[in-house]
Amino acid sequence: MFDLTIEVKDQGIKNMLSQVQQKLGDLTPLMKVISETMYATVQKNFMTEGGRLPSGKWQDLAKPTKDQRAKIGKWPGKILQVNRNLLGSITPSYTSTTAVVGSSMPFGTGYAAIHQFGGKAGKGKKVTIPARPYLALNDEDIEDIKDDVRKFLQK
Repeated sequence: MFDLTIEVKDQGIKNMLSQVQQKLGDLTPLMKVISETMYATVQKNFMTEGGRLPSGKWQDLAKPTKDQRAKIGKWPGKILQVNRNLLGSITPSYTSTTAVVGSSMPFGTGYAAIHQFGGKAGKGKKVTIPARPYLALNDEDIEDIKDDVRKFLQK
């Protein structure tokens, strides 16, 4: 798995998980549910092209990119989904103490990271790729994860 992941830094969630672990021990079932919630969130980020994120909708494609995609019959279309390789590489995973969503694309390609964070790419690093964060959560997503924890506690 590519080491690009969503990390929830919300102290409320961390506190809740700590309390749950103290009371129940093995949190594997809960971590599975949380990873699935985050996975669904990332899928929504692709479908809305970042429109649901605090950072806002992803920057539009450059005209040369649109022209190139049009030549192969892939424009109009969704940003970061010309061949669905990146979207298809997103996978949830979990352990007894962690819930993770990341890309399974090989680390050396840099494809997943360049689109998440932006930067220079292409021959001679002459092309600037804007950041289009897809591994991201909004406030509603954080509340969904808190709901996952609450539901787990009620079982």
